[in-house]
Amino acid sequence: AAATVLAKNDGGALPLDISPSVKSILVVGDAAHLAPVTGGTGSGRVTPARVTTGLDAITARAGGSSGVSVMYLPTPNNVTANKALAAAVALSDVVVVFAGIDSGEGSDRPSLALAPEEDAMVELVASAAGGTHSQAVRTIVVVASPGAVLTPWADDVDAVLFQLMPGQEYGSAAAEVLFGDVNPTARLPFTMPNQDNEVEFTETQFPGTGLVLTANYTEKLEIGYRWYDAHAVTPAFAFGHGLSYSSFSYSDLQITPTVVTMSITNNGPLPGADIPQLYLTFPSSAGEPPFQLKGFVKSSTLAVGATEAISFTLNALSKSVWDAGVHEWVQVEGVFGISVGASSRDIRLIGSFENTNG
Repeated sequence: AAATVLAKNDGGALPLDISPSVKSILVVGDAAHLAPVTGGTGSGRVTPARVTTGLDAITARAGGSSGVSVMYLPTPNNVTANKALAAAVALSDVVVVFAGIDSGEGSDRPSLALAPEEDAMVELVASAAGGTHSQAVRTIVVVASPGAVLTPWADDVDAVLFQLMPGQEYGSAAAEVLFGDVNPTARLPFTMPNQDNEVEFTETQFPGTGLVLTANYTEKLEIGYRWYDAHAVTPAFAFGHGLSYSSFSYSDLQITPTVVTMSITNNGPLPGADIPQLYLTFPSSAGEPPFQLKGFVKSSTLAVGATEAISFTLNALSKSVWDAGVHEWVQVEGVFGISVGASSRDIRLIGSFENTNG
């Protein structure tokens, strides 16, 4: 559960509360039970001794003596199944859709998209539920993937969770976050794009695996979140993004060329931890991307109202660039920008310092 990223939670759709407002849960998708995505393929593949599926875990957590009914439908594959799914959604208080895709060594995914039938399944559920949390039916999507994945339906559902190759207990991990047994803290280790090849890579930069043995790295450091920042493009979900059931505020930024400190406060309503991130902006003369992650710190689990001091260290290497002429790292002199935030696109504190140790 600690690695499950809560990427969207509109209207407080999560955590689920076993109460008069939640009496029926519909679990949907082959990935929820029939074909769970637990890991990748290839020489590192491990066949699990057992798998606790999403359906297993939700049924165990919500079913039984609680009086909540849990129903399951697989990924629909024909018109009749589509109609049955839409009808079941309308009769449910909550719909949890599981989707996923794997990968392995020896080949690349042809697209960052889920299988067409899975995208269609999510869109059908969202449409049948009304598309927003203002409707009676809450819609939650849990995605397992080996990396970035396209989410064209994200605006139409209430909550989105990402599980990145979650293993045999993926169902337990999802249920613990869904029902609030665990307050999520995980962050995305990459950017979720809006479309395939949004960063505009070309065959010159990657000619493939044929006879051409030269690749031109014209993108330099503008990959991942650095490309999005440099080109002012808003991604689907930002690098470092991840929500909590608590809210946190940042304050008391103190900066020296070697140490950056700040304070984090849990504003409630639940105990929880946060992961502030430090991004560095080099002087313009260095020709570097606008933001570079130089550190992150996970706070302790803070009680509501509690405050903790967080410290980041900036060593010489973090303020250096590679000089191809002398073949070594060289410190950059000038004014550096400091940005501390909850993600690469959620900056809360800013400041600067002058580095004279070049």
